Amino acid sequence: MSTSTTRRTPGGRAARLAMAAAALVASPGCTREFFRNWADQDVTEAIFEKSRDPRFRIDLFTVTPPALSRFADPYDPDRPPAPPDDYVAQVLNPQPQKPGHRLLTPAEGTGYLDLLEQWRRERQYRRPVDVTIDTGPSGGDLAPPPPSTPSPFPTSPNRGPGAPGMSPIPTDEELGDPAPPDPRRPAPDAASTPEPLSSRPLRDNSVHIASLQIPDQPVTPGVEPDQGPFGAQGVSPEEISGLADEPTESGRSLIEILKPEAIVFDEARAAGLGEEIDPYIVDARQILTLALQNSRAYQFNLETLYLQALPVTLERFQFTPQFAAGLNPGGPSFGGFTGPSPGNQYTYRTLETGSPASLLNVGGVAGFGKLLSFGTSITGNFANQTILNFGGPNAVQTTSQSFLPLNVVIPFLRGGGRAVALEGLTQAERNLLYAVRQFARFRKEFFVSVLAGGSVTGGGGGDPTTGYLNLLLQLQSVENNTKNVAAYERVLEVFQELSRGAASTVAPLDLVNVEIDLQSQRLSLLQSSTNYRNSLDQFKQQIGLPPDTPLVPDTELLRGFRQVFDEIDALETKPRPVLERLVEELPPLEDVVIDGRPVIALYRRAADIGRQRRPIQQRVADRQLARSAAEQRISQLQDLLRQIEQGFGDPSMEEPTRQQLEQERRILMQFDPSLDARDREEIRRLLELEGEILEEANDQLEDLLRAAERVALENRLDLMNSRAQLYDAWRQLAVTANALQGIFTVTLSNQYLTPIATTNNPFAFDDQVKQFSLLLRAELPLIRLQERNSYLTAVINYQRARRSLMQVEDSLKNQLRQTIRNLQLQYQQYEISKTQYVVALVTLDQSFQRFLEPPRGGGGSSAGSQLVLTLLRGLNSVNGAQNNLIRNWVSYQTIRLGLYRDLGIMPYDEWEAFYELFPAASPAGPGVGVGTDRATAPEVVPDLGLAPIAGPEEAVAGR
Repeated sequence: MSTSTTRRTPGGRAARLAMAAAALVASPGCTREFFRNWADQDVTEAIFEKSRDPRFRIDLFTVTPPALSRFADPYDPDRPPAPPDDYVAQVLNPQPQKPGHRLLTPAEGTGYLDLLEQWRRERQYRRPVDVTIDTGPSGGDLAPPPPSTPSPFPTSPNRGPGAPGMSPIPTDEELGDPAPPDPRRPAPDAASTPEPLSSRPLRDNSVHIASLQIPDQPVTPGVEPDQGPFGAQGVSPEEISGLADEPTESGRSLIEILKPEAIVFDEARAAGLGEEIDPYIVDARQILTLALQNSRAYQFNLETLYLQALPVTLERFQFTPQFAAGLNPGGPSFGGFTGPSPGNQYTYRTLETGSPASLLNVGGVAGFGKLLSFGTSITGNFANQTILNFGGPNAVQTTSQSFLPLNVVIPFLRGGGRAVALEGLTQAERNLLYAVRQFARFRKEFFVSVLAGGSVTGGGGGDPTTGYLNLLLQLQSVENNTKNVAAYERVLEVFQELSRGAASTVAPLDLVNVEIDLQSQRLSLLQSSTNYRNSLDQFKQQIGLPPDTPLVPDTELLRGFRQVFDEIDALETKPRPVLERLVEELPPLEDVVIDGRPVIALYRRAADIGRQRRPIQQRVADRQLARSAAEQRISQLQDLLRQIEQGFGDPSMEEPTRQQLEQERRILMQFDPSLDARDREEIRRLLELEGEILEEANDQLEDLLRAAERVALENRLDLMNSRAQLYDAWRQLAVTANALQGIFTVTLSNQYLTPIATTNNPFAFDDQVKQFSLLLRAELPLIRLQERNSYLTAVINYQRARRSLMQVEDSLKNQLRQTIRNLQLQYQQYEISKTQYVVALVTLDQSFQRFLEPPRGGGGSSAGSQLVLTLLRGLNSVNGAQNNLIRNWVSYQTIRLGLYRDLGIMPYDEWEAFYELFPAASPAGPGVGVGTDRATAPEVVPDLGLAPIAGPEEAVAGR
């Protein structure tokens, strides 16, 4: 009976021990959530420590996606439900894990749709207010800041106004019926969509009637002696232009007929959306909000920074006191240090084996360790081994022995010293600093990429990089091409009617040419529409939204262009002075100031002088035209009078002809030659001044380029990393050279023990039972082939790092020099494109007028065909000039944003950069940028458009 009890006792105790161990393992301190929160805290502290510099400061960091983002996960991050598996992979492969919960579709957040719905409601219920906001590059308006989710980083010392906070979504009682949602939700109301374009009638009765009329013969405009265009100061260019350009009444009516009806451009239809879809219209601020929340590249770089901080936490842990305790911790080391490892096992042998036994060995270990900065390690342990013998004569025989060792290991040659012992920690800490600066650099690149396009560094860039401004450019190109096709269709319709007229100058070949050009314009429209739709889908993917999201960009940034285009289209005739005045209302280009030096100020002054010079040149040309016309009329009257005197004319017309001749001579005498001389002298003076300014700009360019190089070398974060990485390569010389030395290590050990097999008290240590040892380990550096190769590799890598830094600096300088030159070139191209636009408009207007003039003698059908070709070229020129204007503006803004980024003076925070570059959108006005001094130019340059990143002087003086 007692034997049976003895055999049952160890099983019960073992079960209790197993339950205790299971309870220990299942304690809250060992859950996934505990370790995740622990890592989050350590990583956040490390990142905050490395981001103290205000140039790349981070005040809030988390890798948890925003709640409104597309990749927000509503499930437990430690135990998420299983996603759907591939059916074939599930059937043909083992399934060791049996998930309790499986999703039917991959988890995907829809908060971005709620945000889009809120913005649509606000847009629909917002009262339209015609307030012009100075946005700089747009010259147009920006809507009031929409409520949006802010940047993942709150206000810092380097931040301007933060992103507007999220306002609550209005209730249905406040707003009435909600706006139609996304197509993934119930279909929207078709009544809310814009009406489609009405089809134009094929035949216009007014055109048919006008085609049957014979245009009035041109009459030389008569000039009364007391009311002529000549006064004491000479000829008025406006009046002369009016006399030269004013069409007849019938010609004016035909010009109006040639103009196509006003077209209401539908952005939703241009995006390829059906009439039943009500799209989301988003502006630049809302686009930036969506990109910050949903961009995969942004989230990837956040997580990269997080992962870069994990090695730092491990390396720091290596130099902290480490404690460990357990039953047979598993292996000869615990906590990173070597210690005793007593076993834990139960042994039962039957009598048939020859030596029956029922033994339970229980080993426990507790200890600590510390690694010092010179490579010395100190370890202290407490180890106990207790043997419970259940097979002896007594019920239980217990034997316990404990160890209390203290070990000190000191390496003197190889592996010793701070350079080697701290290398891992040093490199991990520096890598984290590099990652923080790289992330700040990425945020600048990300801001430019979202607004203007271009690639980003840092990984995660698998999505397209279209850019908001490029998208607007393509959309405006589609609208311009649409209007151009409508103009061609109208011209073809008019020509078809005119070809049936009694006095028609339209040949069948002219109709063929018009139709050929019309088909070419339709092809261009199809291509531009397809390119725009593809770019729109790519842009949605760039900001992290599905390509099938019904989203279209807000065109408020182009409002300045559209207003000017519409005003010009509304003109009945297009005198050049009026066109030049309207074109000057196009959105201006803003300057960039680098270390107190403006980039385009001198070119702007030269352009202003050119604008002063051109009216004077036009005035001189108008006088010459009027003088030539007067001389021609005098010559004609003299010939007529001579014919009358010779008997070849009506004698009754002699006296009126003489009176008209005297009148023309008086008109000719009113021309003051001194006016031409003064105007030519003024033109010469302005040309010289313009040339001097351009020469001065060329002379100052090299100084500007060197200033840009200095600013970039001081502020570029990636260049800071390159310099630090050169020092890393230099440090490896000492680290790898240490391995070439011999080995000399001293190990000190002092160990207390309990008496062997004399007590069952695990703490019965005796001063007489101890052990001290001194262990010396030495090895000559005879075989160091691998170490030699590693050292020579470090030497080569250091030289490569030196050359790499030189290359980075040279590439940076080269890039900056090209960017600044391209910025100046783009400004001049923009100014030239304005002139090209005016010339194209004047040419088209004159083509209309000349085409509608009655045929002159000797012209024939060839002259009419030439006028048709001129008219078609004029239509193409106007359309191309409009597209070039916006293209040059977008290119300038893209280069400008890239220049701020490449100089390193753009704020790293996305919202601060946005408000710096769009100062009117900030309630506090423009902030103060980093690393930039504003110029105090000798001549004030007009502040047009977007302000550059301002310093305190100009922020006070200019705004």
